[in-house]
Amino acid sequence: MAIGSINIISLDTFAESIKSNYEAIPFNQIHKTELNAWTRYFSMDDINIYYRVKDFDSKIQCIYSINKKTLEKKLLKSIQMDNSKFSYSNNLIWYDMKNLKIYQIKIIDDRIKQVKEIFDEDFVYQYDELKEDFEGVINNYFITSFWTEDNNGDDFKSFVKIRDIKNKATDIYEGVCMIIKDTIILFK
Repeated sequence: MAIGSINIISLDTFAESIKSNYEAIPFNQIHKTELNAWTRYFSMDDINIYYRVKDFDSKIQCIYSINKKTLEKKLLKSIQMDNSKFSYSNNLIWYDMKNLKIYQIKIIDDRIKQVKEIFDEDFVYQYDELKEDFEGVINNYFITSFWTEDNNGDDFKSFVKIRDIKNKATDIYEGVCMIIKDTIILFK
């Protein structure tokens, strides 16, 4: 029995299978993992479906695309997660498929957060605010978010921090954000 799998079927074929009381729906299985790995869908665009496979033993995560029309599967990237002292809280993958970027975020020496673009390998940035969450990169702007509250757990506030990497300037805005391609939307 598979632990995880990616399966595709046209809506018409699926509906016909239900109407015809098929005992087994005729899915086209694209990828299947067993006990030593998992498979996760994470994005889709007009041309491809994107998914990832994590091997628990080797700590290798593979990123795949599947062409929606041809069902051609393509390995985009294999990522070796750090095997020494591996922890998901200290070493994770962050996907920005709208901009076709994949980032590895890891904690170094319990004091520095490093964000490294690993799909094209064209960007590395480090900062020392471990409680800030990475939100994205737009041109020369590195965007994080964080929250505060008082000692009683009251007065909760969210903030967005935008760092100009080139000029070393930082702006902080109260609220949350959403990034779509090269636009940041701030909500308060």
